[in-house]
Amino acid sequence: MQGLRQLRLILRIAETGSLSHAAAAEGMAQPAMSRLLRQAEEELGARLFYRHGRGVALTDGGRRFVAHAREIVRHYEELSSEIDELRKNITGGATVGMPPGIARMVMVPLVLRFKRLYPAATLRLQESFTGDAPELLAAGRLDVGAYYLRASAAAQQGEPILVEDAHVIGLAGNPALAGDEITLTQAVSLPLIMPSRVGGIRGNFNDAVASLGLRPEIRVEVDAIDSMLHLVDEGIGCTIVPFSVAKVGVERGIYRASRIVQPPITRQITLAGSTHHPLTPTAREAIRIFRELLIELAPKARWTRWQPAMVDPARAAEKEDL
Repeated sequence: MQGLRQLRLILRIAETGSLSHAAAAEGMAQPAMSRLLRQAEEELGARLFYRHGRGVALTDGGRRFVAHAREIVRHYEELSSEIDELRKNITGGATVGMPPGIARMVMVPLVLRFKRLYPAATLRLQESFTGDAPELLAAGRLDVGAYYLRASAAAQQGEPILVEDAHVIGLAGNPALAGDEITLTQAVSLPLIMPSRVGGIRGNFNDAVASLGLRPEIRVEVDAIDSMLHLVDEGIGCTIVPFSVAKVGVERGIYRASRIVQPPITRQITLAGSTHHPLTPTAREAIRIFRELLIELAPKARWTRWQPAMVDPARAAEKEDL
């Protein structure tokens, strides 16, 4: 932490009474030490030291500053020690499940951040259909799970975090996907590659299409995300998935992604812990880091923050599958 480093350097100057001695003790060049002190004094708008023949001495303001700085550094060191102790106590394992679209964005960063903080603990990660997650959590087969609900539903378990929009994904040269948005009426006129499961995006899609009295041209049904994208690569048609699923291909110029509008097809990302057994400290930390990453990665995945006003109590129990 830059601010904490500045405090420690100022304390070192106060202890030695010399910029050159303080710089040597910290392994720095004296000009760099002088520059950091000058920056600190400019930020404070006050002089902390005055020069004399044998080095430097604290001003009245400097003495007050140093007294508070010692307390701040001491509290930080105590907190750091407590956190180190906590890390030593985070052992054992936690099983975390998430659907494929979320896994593509979160799984690797989750492992890297968790292992950096808690190297003695173990994460077991799996992709799973989101419709299975609440049951796996209730049975104790998952300690932590992310799953989808329809955007209008209230989570029976866990915390709604984000909202995700369905996108039509096609090859980059497809003129039908020239814009960032596409209406549902336009989308159903395209040859489509869709999952066969009636839940998830397919269930939302079926409901939206039925409400408009439309008949989509579904060319192939596939219950595997990678296979759906491979068929798009082969020019068989377009698919309807979350943007996160095709993000890498869009960035590489392979695909175009157009968000479905009029009406949009949306769902919420919910994060939950097991109700089968008390959560261990390891599982609690896994949830905390998972939630942080979902929010951090939201702009890249084109997720938006969930708002309580999105809940429709009459549809509170509707769950998604993909």
